[in-house]
Amino acid sequence: MTATHEQGEQARESAEHRRGRAEARRKAEERAREAGERDRRRAEDERVMAEHERAMSEDTRVMAEDERAVVDAARGAAEAVRAGVEAARRMAEEARAAAEEARRLNEEARRLNEETRAWAEAARRAADRGRAAAAEQREIADEMRAAMRGVRDSGIRRDA
Repeated sequence: MTATHEQGEQARESAEHRRGRAEARRKAEERAREAGERDRRRAEDERVMAEHERAMSEDTRVMAEDERAVVDAARGAAEAVRAGVEAARRMAEEARAAAEEARRLNEEARRLNEETRAWAEAARRAADRGRAAAAEQREIADEMRAAMRGVRDSGIRRDA
């Protein structure tokens, strides 16, 4: 082999070696780029998952608050129902007491009416007796006047 031939062979081997190194570098860069892309995608996926978990945690917190609000509202409604039942019970008791008072007052009014009728009847009888007594007094007065006229007419003096 000649020196030129040998140099050419060396140059060719050197060029192949450089190409091989360049190819290896390109492949290493490609693998590094792919690994970087995988890492970037994995990091993005982890970021999205973490954001999703935060959102789910927030949703859970909001749902728990909503449930507490519903429980509080139910508790308030139950208290309002209890208060309404108690008010209705008091009103029923007051109505019973008012009905009892009305019954008592009606009984008193009935008794007073009977008493008033009795007094009216007694007053009517007393008036009848008074009229009868007045009529009797008029008759006696009429008889006395007639007797006095008779005495006067007969000429008898009173002082005699």
